[in-house]
Amino acid sequence: TISNLDKVVSWLPLYHDMGLISSFFLPLYYGLTTVYMDPVTWSYKPLLLHEIIEAEKPSLCWQPNFAFKHIVSHARKRASAANLSSIRKMISCSEPCRYVAFQEYYELFKIQGLSPSALQVSYALAENVFAATMTTFNSPDDWLCLNGYLSSGRALEGVSIELLGSENDEYEIVLGGACVVDGYLNVASSKFYTEAGCFKFNTSDIGALRDDQLYVFGRSDDTLIVNGKKVLAHELEEFVSTFPEVRGGRVLVTNNPNGANLLVIYEGLLDDNEKEQIKKWAISALGVTIGEIRNVEVGFLVKSSSGKISRKKSERKLNLA
Repeated sequence: TISNLDKVVSWLPLYHDMGLISSFFLPLYYGLTTVYMDPVTWSYKPLLLHEIIEAEKPSLCWQPNFAFKHIVSHARKRASAANLSSIRKMISCSEPCRYVAFQEYYELFKIQGLSPSALQVSYALAENVFAATMTTFNSPDDWLCLNGYLSSGRALEGVSIELLGSENDEYEIVLGGACVVDGYLNVASSKFYTEAGCFKFNTSDIGALRDDQLYVFGRSDDTLIVNGKKVLAHELEEFVSTFPEVRGGRVLVTNNPNGANLLVIYEGLLDDNEKEQIKKWAISALGVTIGEIRNVEVGFLVKSSSGKISRKKSERKLNLA
């Protein structure tokens, strides 16, 4: 629920739907004030967001899962005592939300006034003109978790969610409702269709429903097949990114050209012991082997406008596609 007493703080670029809807159109509609922070400045100084929160006392903030981890990483290197008690809701959306990201963030910042009910999750995407679900967590005790992924909550009013299954028990999320757009401009796509008078969109996201709670695991095009076994590439990418010597969000996991194992490309510098740790984790956690772990120069991997690794473009640069 939004009130005229709310105030938004954001570092999100306005060319991305999360920033445009949550931090521009929503405040414009409700007549709220928005405090903006330059996205590039935030990427280098993420704790500046907390300083702005203390100074401006906003109540609402939206950001993706990686942002929580990015802030925690910097906070462990440089202490921040900014008061966060004004934040009513800090909502994680736009990508799969991990339990550990919330856990680390809350444990680190609860002493700075972060409310137990502040952290929430929403499944949101441009094709639905943003939010499709929302959680109602009252405290960390309410954080519903499935295989390490946080619930994204129940469908909002007017939104329908269904799962399309496959023979491998993987399910693609299909959204329906009045907010679903009818297609991309000048681009034909079979993902959009009408059923019983309702606009529907096959998101290509993989997820599950438990007691009407939606859990989002990743995208179907992030799924790699290694010796007949399916693996979500982003799970290994997230693990590799936990090493301090690796630039956050600058990891690409793809199939080795031989097809028998995985290739890990990263920006940074890992020693042999750290590489061995990654290979052992891949075997124990995912049941697959890594053939090679290779570093590239900073800035080599291509990112999309939303800040995520562009898999196809990066693979082309590596002559893998």
